[in-house]
Amino acid sequence: MAAKFLNIGGHVFVFYLSSLATLAPQVQANIADFDDYWMQRQGDALKQTLASFDPNPLNVTNHLNYHVALCVLFSLC
Repeated sequence: MAAKFLNIGGHVFVFYLSSLATLAPQVQANIADFDDYWMQRQGDALKQTLASFDPNPLNVTNHLNYHVALCVLFSLC
């Protein structure tokens, strides 16, 4: 009776359907682990990320603030 009153059946059906729709593509998600092209791209992206990392967040903030000020003052953006 409560399920009919609160319309829980429809919500449960939608929940299971959306769960199936999101989990079904993940069944074959490990294919990229064995693909040499994507493994090479992953390595290149990691190298580029580590090379561009600045351990001092104040430098990053000052750099951003400088360019925002240039953009605002001189309408360069």
